[in-house]
Amino acid sequence: MSTAVLSPETFREEASRRLIDRWELQQLLDIRSRSAVARMVEDGRLPRPVVSKTGASPLWDKDEVLEHTDRQGG
Repeated sequence: MSTAVLSPETFREEASRRLIDRWELQQLLDIRSRSAVARMVEDGRLPRPVVSKTGASPLWDKDEVLEHTDRQGG
């Protein structure tokens, strides 16, 4: 897979548009609890976060979430 080189400004804009935290994910999909998000990821109803580090909030790709939930009928 080739790597695309983006300018810092382009990367910043794209990351700002696409990366969402758990709270934004819950708002986007009207999910009421953190545990529901975890269950949905475990069940495959939501994609895994693209960034998940110990002690930090996980981040999802908004475009991937929307594509996955549309495909899953959710």
